[in-house]
Amino acid sequence: MGKVQRPLHIDWSSAKVEDGELTVGLSDKPSKKWATRFEGVLQRLASHGSSPFGVELAPRKGTLTVAGLEEGQEPDVRHLLESAVAQVNSDVATEDDEDEDDGHERSERDRRLTDAFRAFG
Repeated sequence: MGKVQRPLHIDWSSAKVEDGELTVGLSDKPSKKWATRFEGVLQRLASHGSSPFGVELAPRKGTLTVAGLEEGQEPDVRHLLESAVAQVNSDVATEDDEDEDDGHERSERDRRLTDAFRAFG
C-alpha cells in the first residue's frame, strides 16, 4: 500500500509573475497519483473551453506555472487553480479511502466507470 497524499494547497504567498508567467508553489510536493489526476482535471477543463490559460505542474518542484497572463485575469486564474486543486484533493482522498475500505479489489472496468462518473462532478 502506497503513502496517502495529504491534501495540497496553493501557497499564494510564493506567487511570482515574470513576463506574464505566474509561478506559485504548492504546500508540498505532489504524489505521482495526485499529479496525474491534476493533469487529467486540467485537460477536461481545457477540452470544455473553461481554461484559456496554459497551466503546467512541476511535480518535483511542487510548483504550478500559468503562462500568457494579462492584468485583470487574476480572479479567473485563482478560481481555476483552486478549483482544480480542490477537485484533485477530493478525488485522491476518496480513492485512498476506497483502496483501504474492505480489502476488496475493484476490477479495472469498475475503476474506469467510477472515474467517468466522478468526472461529472
